[in-house]
Amino acid sequence: MNQKQIEEKAAYYLTCQREGFTLEQKKELASWLFENEAHQKAFNKMQKTQALFLSLDENCKQQLLNEIHAEIANISLWEKYKSYAVAALFLLCIGVGIFQTSNYLNYKIPHTFHTQQQTKYVALPDGSTLTLDATTQAKVEYLKDKRVVQLHTGKILFDVQKNTHKPFIIELGSTQVKVLGTRFEIENFDNQITVKVIDGVVSVQKIIEDSSLKELAQLTKGKQFSYLANKDTFLIKNIDIASIASWEKGILLFDNEPVKKALNEFKRYHTLEIYFDESIANLPITGSFPIKNYDKFLIALSKIHAISLRKENNVIYLQKK
Repeated sequence: MNQKQIEEKAAYYLTCQREGFTLEQKKELASWLFENEAHQKAFNKMQKTQALFLSLDENCKQQLLNEIHAEIANISLWEKYKSYAVAALFLLCIGVGIFQTSNYLNYKIPHTFHTQQQTKYVALPDGSTLTLDATTQAKVEYLKDKRVVQLHTGKILFDVQKNTHKPFIIELGSTQVKVLGTRFEIENFDNQITVKVIDGVVSVQKIIEDSSLKELAQLTKGKQFSYLANKDTFLIKNIDIASIASWEKGILLFDNEPVKKALNEFKRYHTLEIYFDESIANLPITGSFPIKNYDKFLIALSKIHAISLRKENNVIYLQKK
């Protein structure tokens, strides 16, 4: 069985999985996966491809399906797959079509993401993954010589598969981060960029007037880089790796953060109307708080500082006592 046949078989079993396995099909798949490591890799690859397809917005999905249907019209697949049920054939065509039109998927469609109050998981064709935090806007392009993410605003946790021939670049206005393979988080808010490295090495670079690049810092595991773009200043410090991207686990961690910043963080996950005196805006707050329970944060805040808390018709008022 050649590689193409293996991928087609993997697509068939994935189709069966989506439709609901019969007992016989489940046994067949288990036997087929155990038979050869190449079968396991093909099935895993097909699952990632399906996850990628499902992560696309509806317009991209429709464009891709139109391409697949055009290909089906030009080749005789029915005779080759006549033993499959019609529904299975349709889904199989999607699976095979994604591989056959990979240039279209990888090179011609920039994928734009805009999360609301929920996080979003995105799987890329090479096995890299992105986890977008709430209220994040980003665009992803998977080009021939590089992989590019434009992070307009928000936070993303990156898990990048190494590819020396296709570097992974995150563009942040006049700044970019270049990696080969590593795990890290990037935040981009109001002209402030923060890079936190969980594993591997990343290079933070500034784009200067002649479009050349100047390296600002090379970061390794446990390092945090904070850059104020409007002042062109940056700071590097050591951080606890366990604290990075805590939002992915439903927790917000604050380490001597201003109250105003902490409140704005919670507002990204909830429809909240909060009014507070500017006199409390820069009071420091430290602690670990569940994202879903902002009341716990507000109560802790009122106990840590001399702040009165009042609620009226879902509007929250905070002021100094």
